[in-house]
Amino acid sequence: MSRVGMRTDDFAAIMRKRCASLLARIRCSTNGLLSAFADRWDSALMRRWTQLHVSRSTAEYMGIFLGGRISPDEIMYSQELRDGCSVVAHQDVVPQEKHTFVITSADYCNREHEILKYNQEFLLTLSKTVKKKPLYVRFDPNPIPGLCGKFPLFLSEHAVSSTRWRILPVQRPNISRFEQEGKPVPVNEDIIINHCATNINLGVDTGKGESGFYGKIYAPTMKTCLDVFGRELPNNIWHIHNPIPTD
Repeated sequence: MSRVGMRTDDFAAIMRKRCASLLARIRCSTNGLLSAFADRWDSALMRRWTQLHVSRSTAEYMGIFLGGRISPDEIMYSQELRDGCSVVAHQDVVPQEKHTFVITSADYCNREHEILKYNQEFLLTLSKTVKKKPLYVRFDPNPIPGLCGKFPLFLSEHAVSSTRWRILPVQRPNISRFEQEGKPVPVNEDIIINHCATNINLGVDTGKGESGFYGKIYAPTMKTCLDVFGRELPNNIWHIHNPIPTD
């Protein structure tokens, strides 16, 4: 005698199916605005979809990611990041396309598959624009009044000296920066991002935040913050986040 079993979905499976159904209905909608938002990888719907389908260990990664921002005025003309868009710090659970960058060569040589080293100049390029017209993270120490926004960083199509960056090791009592110069830069470890033209460190001010389209954003700062011992403060410390799976 054969027995037929009945399988009942749990809460997590029901939420995944409902999210998939909503995404499919929006993509098939005749409303062009809804279908455009459904196809954007940085949309709130796609972020929720990702959170439901990634492992728990990945979803619990909570950090502040550097990424592009489209202002309410700019979104009326374009829904894609373009030349002049601000660069801010996003607080997200899952890394998204808007804060995914590629480290490219600053000396116009093909350095693909080469290892980045401490104190080596590079360009921080938005990943989705690498194969088209690249957009670089830029900081101008003397911006033109009226043309710059309230955030010091912005995306630029021009690879000038203001778009060059380098990585410095965190100061430690047992080894100096001079001894670490030329060594490979590790991922998922503390580093300092330094602006080559001004020798100022990149930081973030978590005390200055505002609400954006996809959550809270914070203002990046170009200021070298040191303690009484001459070491960088936590708001100057970054990670090159690479989601390496762990056992």
